[in-house]
Amino acid sequence: MYGLNINLKLIFIGLFIISIEAQEVTLTSTNLPIIVIDTDGEVIPDEPKISARMGIIFNVSGEINNITDPFNYYEGDIGIEIRGHSSQNLFPKKQYGLETRNSEGENLNVSLFGIPKENDWVLYAPYSDKSLMRNVLAYDIARSFGSYAPRTQFCEVILNNEYVGIYVFMEKIKKDSNRVNISDPEPDNLSGGYLLEVNPLTKIDSTDNYFESESQGRFFVIKFPDKDDITVDQIAWITNYINTFESTLYSGSFNDPDIGYYQYIDSPSWVDYILLNEAFRNNDVFYSSTYLYKKKSGKLFAGPVWDFNIAMGNVDYNDNWLTEGSLLASTYLSSILLEDSSFVSASQVRWNTLRNNQLTISTIDSLIDDYVELLGTAQERNFERWPILGSDVWPNYYIGITYEDEVNYLKQWITDRFIWMDSQLLLEDIDGCIGQLDECGVCNGNNSICTGCSYQSACNYDANATIDDGSCVFTEQFYDCDGNCITEIDCAGECNGLAKLDECGVCNGDNSTCTGCIDNTACNYNIDATIEGECEYAEENYDCDGNCIVTGENLDENGLDCSELCGGSDVSCLSIQELIIPQEYNISSIYPNPFNPVTNIIYGLPEHINVQILVYDLSGQQVETLINEFQTPGYHSVNWDADNLPTGVYFVKMVAGEFVNTQKLMLVK
Repeated sequence: MYGLNINLKLIFIGLFIISIEAQEVTLTSTNLPIIVIDTDGEVIPDEPKISARMGIIFNVSGEINNITDPFNYYEGDIGIEIRGHSSQNLFPKKQYGLETRNSEGENLNVSLFGIPKENDWVLYAPYSDKSLMRNVLAYDIARSFGSYAPRTQFCEVILNNEYVGIYVFMEKIKKDSNRVNISDPEPDNLSGGYLLEVNPLTKIDSTDNYFESESQGRFFVIKFPDKDDITVDQIAWITNYINTFESTLYSGSFNDPDIGYYQYIDSPSWVDYILLNEAFRNNDVFYSSTYLYKKKSGKLFAGPVWDFNIAMGNVDYNDNWLTEGSLLASTYLSSILLEDSSFVSASQVRWNTLRNNQLTISTIDSLIDDYVELLGTAQERNFERWPILGSDVWPNYYIGITYEDEVNYLKQWITDRFIWMDSQLLLEDIDGCIGQLDECGVCNGNNSICTGCSYQSACNYDANATIDDGSCVFTEQFYDCDGNCITEIDCAGECNGLAKLDECGVCNGDNSTCTGCIDNTACNYNIDATIEGECEYAEENYDCDGNCIVTGENLDENGLDCSELCGGSDVSCLSIQELIIPQEYNISSIYPNPFNPVTNIIYGLPEHINVQILVYDLSGQQVETLINEFQTPGYHSVNWDADNLPTGVYFVKMVAGEFVNTQKLMLVK
């Protein structure tokens, strides 16, 4: 019945859906996170995933997010594909499956928006649900029951430089310690874990691993173990378990305390699952997108809940827009369970507890109001991009002219639906509240149990808080809640700082520490320079200290200039020597330096004295005695041949009486 009605509806609305034309919208700033995806122009297919890049702008401290901001929350590689079945063909606003990856294309587990680390994600695109919030509302309430349901984050998306509206970033249902927490089956214990999804054959892909139940002919897709890992024995085991449970449930002894269905299912989880789906009248429950899981050596659990976009009055077939009447009393599996008086009794007790706590109308209205405030002007952009307010989009029953109309319809529908649920499930022998329920649904309470930080982006977010008390603590920009930097730390140690290393390896430097003359024949040669700077050279026939350098026939035996090369004359060397007696002891030049393997050392003596010219290596070990004798006043020179020594730094030391002077030499071979 479901499939027939859906297909007829699709035929009638197909042309209308095509006629909706999206409008170009520019996003400049928003209070929601901005997700930017770039496929480099490649069209996103149904499958397989293609490679793309994703960046997220999210100022977690609550500041406005600007499209011009850097990707300060996340930036990296992803795989992306279109997901969904009916939505793929009906709606121009597509939803996507994402996989965060490293640069090698491998799965990369990351934590986003406070959600535990994983690599599989969903970008859900609310379209026919014009409140934009039915899925988020259902998942938040399911988690308040104490069960796992996907965690979510509203965001705005830019795809290949095009604004595509409000999306819900959320977890994909899968086996994981922080999602569906089940273990792997083992050869000696095939009893779990297994994750299954009930779907009609029309929604099962050719690549899915599935089986058909024997008694009722329903199709179960095995989501875990993966099709590449599951064994024939495991498939046989879980198939037999479902067949045995189903045949028992649909037998005349289904509620027998010894051999009935109780031995196969975890009843509390089924009570919660059925109550939530009945309360929100989820059209697809136990028909499609219905998850079940089994733990090792445990029973079959119902959940996690999934896919409420065709619920809460947003459907115009199968009478599911009505607020009165039971959906699940005539649905696969649940219809039999609701014939069992013990199951109904447990449901009544649980409904009474929930209605006084998680399911008070004030609690639900407060959640909806929070979503409306969060979506703010973002919903205006979304409906400017997708101008469908006031239009019939499959499978709308109610068509609001404004966004406020859609939200008010949702609130009123839930209120009316709960009135009917109360008429069926509230126990007559349980006293009502004598006094007044507080905003948390507690009789004569003080609002304390649902008061706290209600902002999901805060470090101390309380999922049970429906009244915000202003206690929220937010991280500083670029830091997580533990004070760890979530972006790059610059060379000065600043998180997301601007300091950079210069070419010399100096933080915020100007390259000066490694800029200099790199010509080893220049006077200002810098052995540590890697960036070429200005070089200075000695004048012809002079060393770098301004001392005359004369060799060969122009020198007498004492190394004095007997020519005119440096302003000398034809007078005798003795006369020249007398004219240029230095005023103080000095080593006037060492040339060349660096050298290989011979260099000339010129030194001056103002008086007759014993002089020593010694050479040491870098370790302080003396390696040569060049001069050790009395010499006359004037300039003297000595050659040092270092042919037998290795490349390195050496020091020449001059000792004359109390005068001591040391200079560095560089031997380069």
